[in-house]
Amino acid sequence: MYNVIIVEDDPMVRMLNRTYIEENKAFHISGVFENGRDALEFLKKGNPVDLIVLDVFMPVMSGDIFLCELRGNGYSCGVILVTAVNEPEHFKKLMAFGITDYLVKPFEKARFMMALDKFIKSRQLVDKDTRLTQKELDSVYLTSYTETDSSLEKGLQEKTLEMVRGYLQSNTNKPLTSEVISDDIGLSRVTVRRYMNYLCEKGEIVSSVDYSTGGRPSITYIYKA
Repeated sequence: MYNVIIVEDDPMVRMLNRTYIEENKAFHISGVFENGRDALEFLKKGNPVDLIVLDVFMPVMSGDIFLCELRGNGYSCGVILVTAVNEPEHFKKLMAFGITDYLVKPFEKARFMMALDKFIKSRQLVDKDTRLTQKELDSVYLTSYTETDSSLEKGLQEKTLEMVRGYLQSNTNKPLTSEVISDDIGLSRVTVRRYMNYLCEKGEIVSSVDYSTGGRPSITYIYKA
């Protein structure tokens, strides 16, 4: 299990971050802070932290200053930036600190979950005892989704497929309907069903019919761990 802290001064965003992280059982929230200074003190007390979900504009100590202190003190924690900062010069400066991922507010839940999944994949590679293959590295660092995978059915997009797959992986072994998936990731129900059918055919998920609704039966999908 990975220890994560949230550093965010906006109470609404802080709550969203906590809620989404708690859905992924690979993570344990060790602390929640409203500024970088308090988060840094937490680290200096020897508390183990694997991942930091960090805002930039905060009182007392902003996120960019916190990152300078973090790396300057030798901490190699993963960092997911969740911020409204999207100017190129700020992006360039912040990326120099070895950021795991960069999310611009307002962000979608599915994109946040993908960032968590990316962190897990990168840590799994670091923890391997064997040499890394190009395919393994690409699974973390290949970020171009503009081309459609030729192996996909006509009309299915690789970027959308990865978003759906990332959401399902964050809800492993949990029965989900297309309506629930649609509401959570912002795709139409018709589109969700098409991707569910594709993943069923590939054997990544299993579907079943739920007759316990008291009305019209619904189809549920479960991602196989």
